[in-house]
Amino acid sequence: MLSSKVVRRLFFFISLFACSHTLGANPVGNHAVWIDVNVSEMSLTVWSGNKVLRYYRNIAIGSGGVSDVHYMGDESTPVGEYRVLWINRDSVFGNFVGLDYPTTRHVELAVKAGRLSAQDYRRLMYAVQNGQAPPFNTPLGGRIGIHGIGHGSLQVHETVNWTNGCIALTNKEMHELMQWAHIGTRVSIHR
Repeated sequence: MLSSKVVRRLFFFISLFACSHTLGANPVGNHAVWIDVNVSEMSLTVWSGNKVLRYYRNIAIGSGGVSDVHYMGDESTPVGEYRVLWINRDSVFGNFVGLDYPTTRHVELAVKAGRLSAQDYRRLMYAVQNGQAPPFNTPLGGRIGIHGIGHGSLQVHETVNWTNGCIALTNKEMHELMQWAHIGTRVSIHR
């Protein structure tokens, strides 16, 4: 007999597999759509296989720059490999595509740096292992994603990095991106 923990994990992985092959995979032809964020170039590219579907320049990132691990209050954008975990179409930024930050990699880096308590480690790993949104009230913060500017200033967006750690596009660009961003969509943020 399988324990309830094993059953939950199997259900999570089966659900994730099904999501990635339906909503999250976002097939265009025979290729899965994924999002590439290059913070060195300040660009976001939507890919299907080796075909560029859309390219956005002059994105905004966190006012704290780029980091391997985002810590609450540092306003940095964390590099990593993510999946879209949730979507809010009515946030203060307009559309908001939430990522599964922090990932296991970020949690382990924070532990090695001595920045995470055993209790927060257990809470974060429980969420990650059970396919839940990680708690955002730990030293690693959370609610990292891709969003529009809402009612903010387009001039500010085009001039400075202004987010608390997220990737920002204009509202028009974000509206367009929503045709490809679904639960399970892969997002790579790198230097």
